[in-house]
Amino acid sequence: MNKLTYKIIWKPTFLFALILSIVIVFGGCAKPASADDVALTVNSTEIGADIFAYYLDKVLQNKDDSFSKEDALKEATTLCVEYYEVNAEFEKAGLKLSSSTKASVASSVNDLWNIFGGYYEKIGVSKQTLTKIKTSEAYKEDLVSAIYGKGGEKEISEESQKEFFEENYVFFKAISSYLYNISADGSITKISQEELDKTETAFADMKAKIDTDTTIDTVNKEYVESTGGSTESEMEILSTTSNSTSYPKDFFNDVKAMENDAISILKYDDYIFLVQKKNTSSYYENYAKINLSKMAEESFAEYIGSIYKDVNIDSSSSVQSSVYSIINNVKSK
Repeated sequence: MNKLTYKIIWKPTFLFALILSIVIVFGGCAKPASADDVALTVNSTEIGADIFAYYLDKVLQNKDDSFSKEDALKEATTLCVEYYEVNAEFEKAGLKLSSSTKASVASSVNDLWNIFGGYYEKIGVSKQTLTKIKTSEAYKEDLVSAIYGKGGEKEISEESQKEFFEENYVFFKAISSYLYNISADGSITKISQEELDKTETAFADMKAKIDTDTTIDTVNKEYVESTGGSTESEMEILSTTSNSTSYPKDFFNDVKAMENDAISILKYDDYIFLVQKKNTSSYYENYAKINLSKMAEESFAEYIGSIYKDVNIDSSSSVQSSVYSIINNVKSK
């Protein structure tokens, strides 16, 4: 399990959840609620059990046993209402998703389904459900752009957007390795001191090889091929944000403090990275829409909440309880 890779590194808790989601595909569980079952009605719009299941699962992902069923159902209902509000406002605004955005949505859905499809099916979330969710997220980004972008009602200057982007994003290339092993039963243990010493030496050697003629891409390719694997000649450009939990706690600040194109070894309790920082500003155009969405997140929530403050919510407690039980049963197997 201690293999170097330049792919995104997830936390052990997330890795365990991923393993769990794969394992439970082969286990039995109660039949999921049908998408035709109505979990709640917002004004006259019915929200199916499948949409509710997606948001309830999202709510429960990082909650412990002290989090009550009542609170979970309440939070999931709130997310479903926000889903309704975004969809309704997008339609009212007369906006249309571009072809490129639709393609991006389809790609995102495929990626999620390839990894978590078996798990989602167990809790009643179909690929069509994911498409609805990701389409709504795209609606939200376009709404924010229309309201807070150039010429919008609450326009935020491009200068402010660029400043926010520089403060909250970092881009980099990275070779990385776990500093733990995962056994067949999912238990996690630290690598031995001998393995740690070998890993640190390997990273120091790779860093020493990088100069004007030998790039991090070359070093990565040489290492992967030496271990019997294969990879593209040019490494993927990775990114993370100031509030991301996909990397160790201090990773964002450590990378941000580096000079552009500098190479550094960053070691944490569970991971080690050989990182080359890239120039953040050069990626602004590609991330402008999502950057604005993050920047205006709180303001947009208040804005759309004020428009739909009087929505009528009619919940089906039996359907919601059934979805809750199904998700808990799946997670417990």
